[in-house]
Amino acid sequence: MAQDEQYDRELQLLFGGKPTDGHVVPTSVLTQALQSLQRAVHILGMRHEGKDVRQRMRISADVELRYAVLCKLPEPGSYISPIIIGDTSQTLFDGAAIMAVTKEFKDLLAAVNEQDAVKVRSILPDPVYRTPVLSALAKMAPPKRSGIVVDLQTRGGRSLFAPAKASKFVEHVLERPITDATVTTVTGRLIGIDFSGRALRLHYPPTRRELTCYYHEAVEEMLLDNPREFIQVVGQVVLDRDGEPEKIIEVERILEVDLSPFIVTNFISGNKVLRARRPITFSVTLDESVQYHCIESGEFGIDIIASTREELEHDMQQELDMLWRQYAQEQDDKLTESARTLKLAMLEAFEVAQ
Repeated sequence: MAQDEQYDRELQLLFGGKPTDGHVVPTSVLTQALQSLQRAVHILGMRHEGKDVRQRMRISADVELRYAVLCKLPEPGSYISPIIIGDTSQTLFDGAAIMAVTKEFKDLLAAVNEQDAVKVRSILPDPVYRTPVLSALAKMAPPKRSGIVVDLQTRGGRSLFAPAKASKFVEHVLERPITDATVTTVTGRLIGIDFSGRALRLHYPPTRRELTCYYHEAVEEMLLDNPREFIQVVGQVVLDRDGEPEKIIEVERILEVDLSPFIVTNFISGNKVLRARRPITFSVTLDESVQYHCIESGEFGIDIIASTREELEHDMQQELDMLWRQYAQEQDDKLTESARTLKLAMLEAFEVAQ
């Protein structure tokens, strides 16, 4: 990557206020700012890669690595933490994609700094992305009681985003009308059903909130077919300002939570069918929020999270296709040692069907 492009990716966090006079900053303040900044960049990376976005989204492994915010040695000047957006050390990572996400991130910061709500919505028209990105940016601000302020700057010291100054504007943009409801999947414990009012009550574990879900008569049969404690409700979800489900105004489907083992016998890559030399079994679990089905395999470098069993199958096919194309078919001299190990695992596990 060219030197000027790397410079475009270099930013700095300037922490000011009396507590930083000795060129120090509390770990909690530094961690909060960096984690929130990383969250915003990762979500923009998910958007750029065309990854599915779901509530309390978990970042995919490739996006987590490609769009990592890298910290450099701190510098004096109250307290300055230099950072670089994106990791270009891996040869398989696309530097152009990192630059595109960096540009979009800086354009968004400029729009927020100018308090231009129209521009913010033009950059991130979909509230499914806009809400968590803006929420993450707002959380960069240290607590007022800390006496510390943070400013995200270019390496030349030009201010790009001051969370404390932008907080009211961000709150304004996050106040979205009910028409911004988005179709998604929510998993929870069924508390009760009001058949006359066609509404069910669902306990949502991540926030411990009770959600009211309104459904049509046609959905009632699905509800009766899945009389389990934990169910999945697919519908138009209204989000609060933190991007969490507030209620479901129109239920489309009700699904069971299926945690039976996931078995792979074949997958398609391009115009080829790849067959497993023996069926490969993956364990399926729920994540800590109880919202997503998860498959994790160290052998194949697989880390998949999906809202439903159907999405899990689709994502697994895509993951295996990517592994076959980018690792199994790649020349050894273009791969790192760990990537060559992954290539060998794929070649030992799958063969082209005759």
